[in-house]
Amino acid sequence: MRILLAILALAACADPLTEVVVVTDTDLLLPADIDAVRFEITGSGSAPEVREALNVDANAMPLQFSIVHRSGSESNISVVAFGMKDGDDVVRQATQFDFVRGERRYLQMFLSSACRGVPCDTPPAITCVAGECVVPLPFGPPDDAAGVDAGVDAPRLPDIGSPDIGSPDIGSPDIGSPDIGPPDIGPPDAPMCTPDSTCDRDGCTCNDGCCDLTCADEGECRVRCESGSMCTATARPGSDIDWECKGDATCTFSPEGAGTISKLKCKDDSSCVVECGDTPCSVDCEHDSTYCECRGTMCSFSRCGSGDERTCAGPLVVCGGEGCPP
Repeated sequence: MRILLAILALAACADPLTEVVVVTDTDLLLPADIDAVRFEITGSGSAPEVREALNVDANAMPLQFSIVHRSGSESNISVVAFGMKDGDDVVRQATQFDFVRGERRYLQMFLSSACRGVPCDTPPAITCVAGECVVPLPFGPPDDAAGVDAGVDAPRLPDIGSPDIGSPDIGSPDIGSPDIGPPDIGPPDAPMCTPDSTCDRDGCTCNDGCCDLTCADEGECRVRCESGSMCTATARPGSDIDWECKGDATCTFSPEGAGTISKLKCKDDSSCVVECGDTPCSVDCEHDSTYCECRGTMCSFSRCGSGDERTCAGPLVVCGGEGCPP
């Protein structure tokens, strides 16, 4: 099963990386109770970006994606997760947070069966715990190995991995605001993606796993995301990009700010989201079974194997699949 969750990426890279990793789980039955999860991500004063993970089942959970802070809003970032069934909202959880400059924080969201039909849409009690609306609690201290316990734990769920499904750009480096997130009401210490790897000319390979990859500051950056993997790759200023997504991998590539793009290819049955921003990008979406989203003002396809290339709002160009993303 393929899950593709793309989050908008905006301006140039921040160094060091400032990031919040959002992990979402549920005790609802999948797909009997919910069959999709919708996320709304909003920076201060900006319109929400809406993305969906469709056709989810138990093997898809927990969902995981990164919000990377590059430019724009630095505080009051809002994330709302909706568990959906047949297009209708079933359960909702929300949080707000600030970034901490140069740090990665983990934020756990839990779509609880006890919160079905509880909207919690009156600030400041914007999230649901045990069927009641509460105010989100601050993050705990940073934890590089696992989720941060900052509230009430729900019953432990099976350890079934954490697919990494996006790398959004919601703002610029924070200058000291504390992190504000929801209570940790998901399974304690949910497993994260493979720890960050820095990729150079020797390359990084992600095969049948979950990888969060970052280029070295300068020089060649070779990335291969292979069959069965959930893969995120982020460029650095001066990087020479040589990236490929193949098999049935799901990839989110962020080449924005790279010095040179030698290869940016998606092939076979892979699903790719390429976040180019204002960096000129040419994506090779090789086969008729390959799905590609090319995001940014200077993003285009050197090849669209399906022959079905569409221009959508965004700016966004899509190759393969049907219609435009929501």
